[in-house]
Amino acid sequence: MILAILETGKGFWEPITFLAFALLVCLAIFIIRMFGRKGFTYSKDKARAFFSGNLADENARVKASDYFWGFFEAMRPYYNLIMKIHTGIINDYVLWFVIVASLLLIALTLGVFQWV
Repeated sequence: MILAILETGKGFWEPITFLAFALLVCLAIFIIRMFGRKGFTYSKDKARAFFSGNLADENARVKASDYFWGFFEAMRPYYNLIMKIHTGIINDYVLWFVIVASLLLIALTLGVFQWV
């Protein structure tokens, strides 16, 4: 029988319920769409990019540093410290990884033993 309930190990799937739910979703989308503005016409001026209160030129390129400028300014002391200890040698990064991973493992172990 095609309309039977399909039982699986994790629940069931009933096609009639699925189709009713899909129809309900389509109806809700249609109702929401009906409230839209009827006289909208597309124009290039309406689709222009808006960048921080200024209309951006089509030839202008926005860099990631422009978006994150405030974040980098707020974190400048941290970045200055990190740039001082940055060597570019992979062995140093592996050493820092091992040290931090060891400290985290010790902290987790102490926390588990303290809990028990």
